[in-house]
Amino acid sequence: MRGKHTEATKQKLRLLANGRRHTEATKKKIGLISLSRWQNPEFREKQKARKKGGGWNRGLTQETDIRMKLHAQKMKGRTISEKTRAKIAETNHQNHLLVIKERRRLGALRAWEKRRQAGTDKVQGHPAWNKGLKGWLKHTPEARQKISEKVRAWLNSPEGKNHPAYARGCKSYPNKPETHLSSLLNTYFPNEWKYVGDGKVVIEGRNPDFININGKKQVIELLGTYWHPLFDGANRIEHYRQYGFQCLIIWEDELKHPEKIVTKIKEFIGRKGEK
Repeated sequence: MRGKHTEATKQKLRLLANGRRHTEATKKKIGLISLSRWQNPEFREKQKARKKGGGWNRGLTQETDIRMKLHAQKMKGRTISEKTRAKIAETNHQNHLLVIKERRRLGALRAWEKRRQAGTDKVQGHPAWNKGLKGWLKHTPEARQKISEKVRAWLNSPEGKNHPAYARGCKSYPNKPETHLSSLLNTYFPNEWKYVGDGKVVIEGRNPDFININGKKQVIELLGTYWHPLFDGANRIEHYRQYGFQCLIIWEDELKHPEKIVTKIKEFIGRKGEK
């Protein structure tokens, strides 16, 4: 049973696993499991507490921990090429940028919540535009509860899930990043992709931004790092997979490197359908 192994058994398992490689399917499963765990607030708080106390290997040596010993033996005599160093540096830089944007997003949400509770608008000291307006508050708590239940029931019904207003919040035009990506698709992949982010296509409550019109069940989602957490991409991929669609996630930051996006889309188009 998980978590019941003795230290001796754990060391044996580590020795057996040394040098083994996961298959691509296993890596994908591990990634989805990891992302789902990070969605749990308790898990995130636990990881933050662990990080404050230092990394898992803090204070460990080859003499006291078998993992450190195995890693030292594996890396003995090996050197990292300049190409690999550059890749590591680029990955660390991108991760750093994502962390900064996530902190800014959370900070903006906290500031908005404070303004909302104080009843002020973005301009300090000015009342909110809807302060004092009547309407929803005229209803009794019981009536509001009934209305909420009816709306929730409609949203969970097939009609509600596949309604364009539900999927895209009544948005009827592409935003600036979507227009930029649409231009790239029309230039490098003519007659291959169509913009449907205005609610023209809804797949069980999800409205993709672009869909393949050349006979392949493929969609593209363009996500902004400001509003979408990192695990949102994995959630969307899994959602479309359940209904037979392959999904490519493109983050707004990637639009700064069009050549990389073109390569990414070419590889995606050439991907074989998953069973």
